[in-house]
Amino acid sequence: IGPPDADTRRILLTDMLGAIPASAVDPDAIVEHTEGLTPADIASAIQQAAAGVFRSVRQGDTTATITNNDLIAALESTVPTISETDRANFATEVERYSRL
Repeated sequence: IGPPDADTRRILLTDMLGAIPASAVDPDAIVEHTEGLTPADIASAIQQAAAGVFRSVRQGDTTATITNNDLIAALESTVPTISETDRANFATEVERYSRL
């Protein structure tokens, strides 16, 4: 099984971010930044972004929220668990063995 498609990633983002009250992230604006990431990669980036907001709150900024920019920065620093080579190999195998 390869990484999730855009629709699935959008649903994952919506569900994961919905559990965080201090989130002002628009999943539709973020989904393109999650290409090639697994659900665990996405969850890790969300946790990283949330940790940054938590630090701000602890320092007295009670209005801090996770923004699109916070999450994009966290996603950009996330190392995908599936390499580009593995994704390409998976796509080749799907093409080769898929039923018509």
